[in-house]
Amino acid sequence: MAENQILPLKVLMVDDDQIVRTYLGASLQSDPRVFLLKTAEDGVEALKIMEEWTPDVVLMDVDMPRMDGIEATKQIREKYPQVRILIFTNFEQRPSVMKAIQAGASGFVTKDKPVEEMVDALLATRDGKRIISEDPASALADMVAGAGNREPVDTAFVESVQAIPDRLKKVVPLLIEGKSNRIIAKELHTSEGTVGDYVSKILKLTNCESRTSFVVKAFKNQIKF
Repeated sequence: MAENQILPLKVLMVDDDQIVRTYLGASLQSDPRVFLLKTAEDGVEALKIMEEWTPDVVLMDVDMPRMDGIEATKQIREKYPQVRILIFTNFEQRPSVMKAIQAGASGFVTKDKPVEEMVDALLATRDGKRIISEDPASALADMVAGAGNREPVDTAFVESVQAIPDRLKKVVPLLIEGKSNRIIAKELHTSEGTVGDYVSKILKLTNCESRTSFVVKAFKNQIKF
C-alpha cells in the first residue's frame, strides 16, 4: 500500500430502526471513504460487537431499547477512549443530545443531512474535531431552553466575548449559527484556513474547549450580535 493512501473510515452504526440501518448503511458504504464495519440495534449490541471489532467512529442514535445512546457513549468512551462517537439524531431527540456530548460524544448531526455531509462529519470526528449540525441555532436553543433564566450569567464568558477583537468578532454570529468553516469563509469572502485560525483564537479567548462548548455558553448567556 502506498504511504499516502488513506484507509477508509471504519464506522459502527447504532440505531434501533432497521430501515435506517439498511438504507443509510448502504448509502454510507457507497462512499469510498467509508467502510461500514457493522451495525447494531442498541448500545448492548454495540458493546458486544466492539469486543471483536474496533471502529474509528461510532455513529450513535440516542433513543434505543435496552441501552440508549447516552449510556452507550459513556461506556464506549470508558472502555475504548480512542474511539470517537458522533451522535445521529432526529429533531425530537435534541434534549438528549447535550447529555450524550457530556458523556463523551464529539458532537452531533441530524438524520436529515445528505450522506456526503454525514461522511464529512464522520471524517472530521475521526480527526478529533467537534461537530455541530448546521442547524444548532434552533437545536441548541431547544437543549438549553430556559437554562439561561435559571442559571446565573457567566460574567467571565460574556466579558470575554465582548472583548473579542473586531476582526474576529464577525465570525461569532456565524459560529453560533453552527456554520462550518467552509461556509463561514464563503460568506466572509476569506479563506477556510483564516476562519479556522479565527475560530481557534475565539475559543482560546473565551476559554472554551470546543465549538460545542462555545455555542452552548452563547445560548445560555443570551449572546447576541
